Amino acid sequence: MLTITNLSAGYGKAVVINQLNLEVKEGEMMSIIGPNGAGKTTLLRCINGLVPANSGDITFEGKSIKKLPTHKIARLGITHCPEGRRPFPEMSVYENLKMGGLQLNNDQFNERLEYVYSLFPILKERKSQYAGTMSGGQQQMVAIGRALMTSPKLLILDEPSIGLAPIVVDEIFEQIKIIKESGVTILLVEQNVDVALKVTDKIAVMDNGQISFIGNPAELVKDASLREIYLGIG
Repeated sequence: MLTITNLSAGYGKAVVINQLNLEVKEGEMMSIIGPNGAGKTTLLRCINGLVPANSGDITFEGKSIKKLPTHKIARLGITHCPEGRRPFPEMSVYENLKMGGLQLNNDQFNERLEYVYSLFPILKERKSQYAGTMSGGQQQMVAIGRALMTSPKLLILDEPSIGLAPIVVDEIFEQIKIIKESGVTILLVEQNVDVALKVTDKIAVMDNGQISFIGNPAELVKDASLREIYLGIG
């Protein structure tokens, strides 16, 4: 579904991504892990058009999207749920979800809304509450729900567990697993390696702007050096 070939990008003269290659297949969940500063968020921003590529190519369903503006990339079916949740704080839960479904007709909107409410019932209970007054976990549910309102083919999640209590993280990842099982392709950037390993099909390790390892969770666990670095197991 998504193929990244020899991608290089950065900010000004600073090269953050250097000749990176990655492939995400339709229906799978790919998790990208790596240290802070590895270039993970920059990679996601390249995919959605917020950071231009200096060289290389990004193709989605066989067509290059490297030079497309962000809004056209979104219309192709790529939806990015950013780090830090970023709901519209002075808008209600319902209004936040409505912002994600602006391109839908009434029937489509209502169908997607009920789907989101089925995943996160608390959002239906609190649909009139201002998003900015909710807990961090509930705001993350709003952010994911808003992204799902677009009916994405590829859902990009950037650090959905950040700043959340472990019990909330488990709850959210249970829903992410359900989303994946519904057929949505997911590209996840996540620092919480333990929780990512439980739900992902493939793991990619990113360091210094490149992919240094790619494989399934079992292969990561078998690699002694990676196991020690990312799982704390010698």
